[in-house]
Amino acid sequence: SAFENSAFENNLPTELTPDSRFMNPTLLHLFTTLLATIIVIPVILNSVVQGSACAQELSPEGKLKKSAHEFLFSEFAKDRKCDYSNEKKILKEIVVSTESVEAVGELVIELPEGAQRIASMFRHLVLRGENLDRVGNLSLEPYQPGSTMHHSIQKPDIYRVQMGSMPIPKPGDPKIVLRAKTSGHVIVTEVAFSSQGKLRTQFDDIPYRNLGDEHPVEKVDIQIDTTRELSVAGRIDLEHD
Repeated sequence: SAFENSAFENNLPTELTPDSRFMNPTLLHLFTTLLATIIVIPVILNSVVQGSACAQELSPEGKLKKSAHEFLFSEFAKDRKCDYSNEKKILKEIVVSTESVEAVGELVIELPEGAQRIASMFRHLVLRGENLDRVGNLSLEPYQPGSTMHHSIQKPDIYRVQMGSMPIPKPGDPKIVLRAKTSGHVIVTEVAFSSQGKLRTQFDDIPYRNLGDEHPVEKVDIQIDTTRELSVAGRIDLEHD
């Protein structure tokens, strides 16, 4: 054809195939440079992010919570019954005590040492046993003395309550004592902490990083113009849900 004759006379390939593209030194150099850039840039960015994260120091609260998290999985969870997700990335429940306790009128259970350091990571306290529908006014002493914990499940064989806010865990805290009233004879055979599938086995330290700690503190001057309002797309008021 006319196109093929013209291409032949100008020494051009009639078809744009991979072989014909890479035969051109300029295109080959351009392709290899672009490929190297695509590979190298993410590696550099990842190194910068990791280096920045390592340089950032955890807040005092973060250090205490990370220490308690490590204590839970390296020491407390050993030889205890645990319910993990399939990938073992989430701890759903841990049995804190299997000591059988019988009570009439008043139920008192002292949890083992270490339970006070991990309690704040969990959402529910679970009792298993017999006649647990007779239990009421459960509280955690000395952390929540006199406060009644709201129960989410109460049946003869299981009693689950929501744990309120617990203090930041630290070594040396007193043991947790469960105290409750009973309307008859009850038996508790197991005490467990439940996370409702929210406790990850890997500690998330992002909320506790002091962002910018790797940089020196500098003084800056800030000018505030109180005669102007911030406008976003013509809106100056905030919407409330």
